[in-house]
Amino acid sequence: MESQDKLLTHLNFIQALENKKIKFALDDFLCDKSIFCSASLMASPVVKIDKIFLQRIKEDSRYENVLQGVVSYCKAAKKMIILEGIETEEDLLIAKRNHIDLVQGFYFRDLFSTSNSLKSA
Repeated sequence: MESQDKLLTHLNFIQALENKKIKFALDDFLCDKSIFCSASLMASPVVKIDKIFLQRIKEDSRYENVLQGVVSYCKAAKKMIILEGIETEEDLLIAKRNHIDLVQGFYFRDLFSTSNSLKSA
């Protein structure tokens, strides 16, 4: 019963955000620690896939099939997809190959470093 109460609280919170026209992201998607369920997936306009899932793809290519299914669903439902944990060119290629909308990760840190910005000025 406790899990049903948590689900209702979570869904009520989502409804309150939607009523106020506040956009939100579904974070830690497919992460073991995630508390989000399929009802959250249906309601969220943005799906943010946890970096753990990217690691799983690199360990076992079958996980990329799951990612492709998630991307297919999100595209059909007009949801934005963010993949976090981009740390290498290989990670970025996985994101590009799977038509991820936005990426996040340390791979891009040099673009934002102060010394790099001063050199290009």
